[in-house]
Amino acid sequence: MKMGAKLVAVGDLQVGVWLHTASDPRAEEWSASCQNVTAFGKANGGDFARFRALFVTDGGTPDARQRKELFRDALGGYPAKMSIITEAVATSALKRGIATALGWMNPNFRVFEPTELSLALEHIGIELARFDPIWECLASMQLPLEQNVTLRRIGARNRMTPSIAPARLLSERPHSSGVLRAAKASRQESSESESESARRHPVASRSESSRARKA
Repeated sequence: MKMGAKLVAVGDLQVGVWLHTASDPRAEEWSASCQNVTAFGKANGGDFARFRALFVTDGGTPDARQRKELFRDALGGYPAKMSIITEAVATSALKRGIATALGWMNPNFRVFEPTELSLALEHIGIELARFDPIWECLASMQLPLEQNVTLRRIGARNRMTPSIAPARLLSERPHSSGVLRAAKASRQESSESESESARRHPVASRSESSRARKA
């Protein structure tokens, strides 16, 4: 998986929440997220006044066809308020170009740094105090994806809980499998059995050792 996307209710608003890895989204994943937006529009008679969007990405972005799929096909050209939180625009000329193209398609599209969470939320009309359901959604979408650095920085700066755990260090030992644990337990039981046998027959053990020395 390269991304996660869900709709989250925040007051009377419906927020489309996207979480992207550093890789661009697959066609089927992106289409599924756009279908959620399309379904919202159908349920509301084509009115997207209550729809907002928040993207958190390590650099993954939709291509030209996928951008059309969201802005033209799903939203029908409606200029929904959208915030994207990323560091990729500041570090990549290519990503800056894509952000510019998105701004042409939707004048209400804005880009923010991970340190600007409150500003990103303000742009889509949500107070920081009401961010909890969005954060919980992001945290749940992170589980099957590769570690999202942008999301971790947002959480650390704003002391959000549940916190996003750091990626496993290479020096950390992996958890033992069930087979390894069973083998370890078997060895331990065998060692304990031998120790118990020696305690029960100390005289015989010493006598046998004595005979062996005489021989």
